[in-house]
Amino acid sequence: MPVELKQDGKPSKWVVYFYNEEGKRTSRTFTQRAKALGFEKTAKAERKETTGKNKPLLKGQLTYGDLIDTYIRDSKIGRDGNDPWKASTARKAEEDRNVIRRFLPDETLVRDLTPKKIRELRMALQESGYSKPTIVGVFKQVKAALAYAVVMEIIPANPSAGITIKMKNANAQSGALKMEMFSKEEAQAILTNAATLRDKAIAPVRFGRNAGQPRKNGHTKRNLWLVPYVLFETGIRVGELLALEWDRINFDQGEMLINQAIIKEEKEPTWVKSEAGQRTLILSRGLLAALQEKKEQDGDTRFVFETTTGKAYDYDALKKYWKDLLSVADVPHGGFHKCRHYYASRLIEAGVDLKVLTTNMGHADPAFTLRVYGHLFNDRDTRDKKRQIAEQLSTLAA
Repeated sequence: MPVELKQDGKPSKWVVYFYNEEGKRTSRTFTQRAKALGFEKTAKAERKETTGKNKPLLKGQLTYGDLIDTYIRDSKIGRDGNDPWKASTARKAEEDRNVIRRFLPDETLVRDLTPKKIRELRMALQESGYSKPTIVGVFKQVKAALAYAVVMEIIPANPSAGITIKMKNANAQSGALKMEMFSKEEAQAILTNAATLRDKAIAPVRFGRNAGQPRKNGHTKRNLWLVPYVLFETGIRVGELLALEWDRINFDQGEMLINQAIIKEEKEPTWVKSEAGQRTLILSRGLLAALQEKKEQDGDTRFVFETTTGKAYDYDALKKYWKDLLSVADVPHGGFHKCRHYYASRLIEAGVDLKVLTTNMGHADPAFTLRVYGHLFNDRDTRDKKRQIAEQLSTLAA
């Protein structure tokens, strides 16, 4: 049935959703219900003729990217006769959409999303380091989009049915997101041990017939030791780190351009689509010097962190190194996103305002940044206010 949209309590137009010749879902608006019904009848007849009576629409062709885009678009204007999403709900959906892209690439075929794949996705999200409300919201979006695909007869069954994810330690009253980050002591231990592992991998063989010779193994520890330094000092996402190329670093200006990322299971970088995600970060002199030294040692390479075969490191290889590094540093397990939260906390501690923090983090909406880090601003402002009052009282006493 056509979806009826009302204005001031009265019918204003009818929307008919249908699939065009390319198999993509689209819509058409009518001012008269009779015309909408007639068009819908014709569209259904054409679909039945082209797809077959029992053939699921787009079976084997639909990608998750197309599915989630359709789900969000339809929800914004009123999915299945429901009220349109509020602007805040739509923004949150877009944020969740950008998060899930790092774990579920747009090119993934919906037919490949088995219950096993959904459970693996859930595990990856839980280990990602994102705040728990964010993880739950993202996972719920995936489930809702797949359920919508079933309703629209795009897929015969929902592969996420019965697979749930629980949320703990969320501040439901204030709407704030609980974040997890490394402490200063943990961060220092990680940095120190990354350098230590590098030094051991560089040191020549001590015993045996190869004593005094350079080590043949240990390339990963030698090559990735700067990873925690870059993550802690720039707050970039792991996909942005993997895609970082030398020509994105301007050593003369001391700047790093972030405009591409490597999503999970992909080999080549893709452009960062959002304008907010494309940003330029200022690097410290210490990090610049370390990167310059690495560039001279690596020679003619494309990626800052490159394998022996000339490719960018993939997510799994980086994750293994990170897990080993945290174990050596005696730091409880923490995902890469905890580095990002640590970076944000240091910026706030240094006195930056919300606009600068939002820009450096690559967030599209300052409201989202405030939901995640607002309590840190409050803590800082409270300390500063108390210090100011203390000084005033001291002056009065004198």
